[in-house]
Amino acid sequence: MTTAIFLTLVTMINAHETHSAEDGIISPQPPFKKITQPKPELQITFLSDQPLLSLKLGTRRVQNGNINMIHPINLTTLEKTVNSLVSLAYEKIENPLKDLIRMKTRLLYSNFMQIKPRETRKARSIEAIGTMWKWISGSPDAEDLSLINKTMNDLIDSNNQQVKVNTQLDKRLSALTNAVNAVIGETNNKLLDELEAITLLINIDVINHVLEEIQETIIWSRVSIASNKLLSSHEINSIRMVLEDQGINVNLPDEALQLVKPKIAVSDDTLLYILQVPQLEKEVYDLLQIHPLNVNDSIISQYPALVIKGKRGIFTSTTPDEYIQRPGNIRQYEDDCISNLLEGKKSSCKTKSTNSTVINTIAEGTLLINNAKNESLKFNCGPDEKIITGNYLIRFTQCTVNIQNLSFQSTTTIDKTEPFWGAVSKTTVTLQPTELQDQANFINRIELHHAYLKKFNSHWNFSLLGGISCSLILTVALAFFAVVFYQRKVRAIAEILPRKNDA
Repeated sequence: MTTAIFLTLVTMINAHETHSAEDGIISPQPPFKKITQPKPELQITFLSDQPLLSLKLGTRRVQNGNINMIHPINLTTLEKTVNSLVSLAYEKIENPLKDLIRMKTRLLYSNFMQIKPRETRKARSIEAIGTMWKWISGSPDAEDLSLINKTMNDLIDSNNQQVKVNTQLDKRLSALTNAVNAVIGETNNKLLDELEAITLLINIDVINHVLEEIQETIIWSRVSIASNKLLSSHEINSIRMVLEDQGINVNLPDEALQLVKPKIAVSDDTLLYILQVPQLEKEVYDLLQIHPLNVNDSIISQYPALVIKGKRGIFTSTTPDEYIQRPGNIRQYEDDCISNLLEGKKSSCKTKSTNSTVINTIAEGTLLINNAKNESLKFNCGPDEKIITGNYLIRFTQCTVNIQNLSFQSTTTIDKTEPFWGAVSKTTVTLQPTELQDQANFINRIELHHAYLKKFNSHWNFSLLGGISCSLILTVALAFFAVVFYQRKVRAIAEILPRKNDA
């Protein structure tokens, strides 16, 4: 036993040792890698007289269609199995498990009715396509309805790459119902014993679980979230492959479902679980952050904070944080100022007057200094001090920057933003001060001057009245004390004189 422990220890030690061929010395190998801190870096960029700075925050893709993956579920077969189980539970079971089985079958029937469409007196649909469909989640259009009609008529995966019918889910449910029906067929002519009742109970639980997963999938689809409950790993991986073929890297299979839009439609005999995988343009767009710059105490007044730029144009988005931009969330942006500046064209921009210095932290280790005027810039990773005037972009790592009694630190660099240098600096720009803005500034100055005079007048009145009031109170108090003191003196003298006369 001791020998075995010793050999184990020797093996563990040898695993962390390296042998030197030169001197034959055995030196221990460190089990951890040495972590080196990044070197201090400082980059100061003078932005000259360009009126705009655009920073590239990342890339985006634009959706131009859908690849529909349809998963049909045969409700007729499922309904027959449920009805057979209910009949069997109430007619063929007379053992101690009957109450439990009947309770389970009632739950089974209730769960099935939750996904089966109710019959209505008048069937309606958006488009007359033969079979009437009820949309449980998602908003159908004529294209969706035509797609379903063609798919259900053919039920084949044709050469059309926009439609892929996956029958694996329905095959799994059919295999389950066939197994249950086989058990039911063997017990039609006899009462079930305890073992057969337990087998039936297990089958009921399995089908109940499937129905609950269908219900959960429907609930998540109503909030446009695709669920993995009904899908196998192979089916999820097929969605992942469709996305990766378009250049979208997905680390985990379930992450692919976050980019999919689900829809569910149901008819009398079929439930369709439709997953719309986005089909993307081949072009990769840039997500740009817009920062207007001060030029001669004027700055652009109207601009979008974020734009998406590509060869097809410039767009604004209601969901700029999403990598895939859907058609309903983007709108083409065109004006005489920002779009022309980004495309290097002659532009005309409305401006407002301002002479203040503004310092913005754009990202970790990135500062934008707008309209500096002989400001002192200090840092501990470069020259001791630098006097700057104008607009500057400062990027730093393992460094501290001080300006206007403000201190900015950056210990690590995780920022990947980069300036998007277009033809802005060489573009002819007409800056047009806004007339209403100038009038408002003039009125504000008059009101501020008037308010200052009122404030000064109020201070003067308060000081004057306050001084008069204090002097008056002090005079009255001194007079009062003088009178009291005088009266006491008179009384004291009056008391002394009678005593002398008596003597």
